[in-house]
Amino acid sequence: MNRVPILVAASLFLLVSCSKDKFATKPSLSIKSINTTVEVQGILDVLFQYTSKKGNLGQGTFVVIRNRLNQEPVPINSANTDTLTGPIPSYPDNSSAEFELKLDWNTLHETDDQDDSVIMKFAAIDRDGHSSDTIQSPLIIIKHP
Repeated sequence: MNRVPILVAASLFLLVSCSKDKFATKPSLSIKSINTTVEVQGILDVLFQYTSKKGNLGQGTFVVIRNRLNQEPVPINSANTDTLTGPIPSYPDNSSAEFELKLDWNTLHETDDQDDSVIMKFAAIDRDGHSSDTIQSPLIIIKHP
């Protein structure tokens, strides 16, 4: 009896069954493009790339943290918050996709006498509660009027 075909078949089965999946269960988030200057009444526009084994980021949660670097403190009457959270819209499950975040100047600007210098941090949480690593933007300048 020839055992070579059986050994080859068994070896292929082991090779296939032990292979690693392309994407991890934990979502991975990266910035694909971002504008680093927001003009008066303009928009901060960030394009993200994400990967996830389950592809279940839709209906998850997105977190944005603003870290203002200006020397002068935020004005006392500021209505803006430094942490924003919100639902990720529903869309078909994909293991890799792009999505866009747009924040308007009114949400980002704090002072009328100087530009605001900020670094933004972003994270995504999928429907199963798996969180991506927190990623950081380059320096962003929010222009003053």
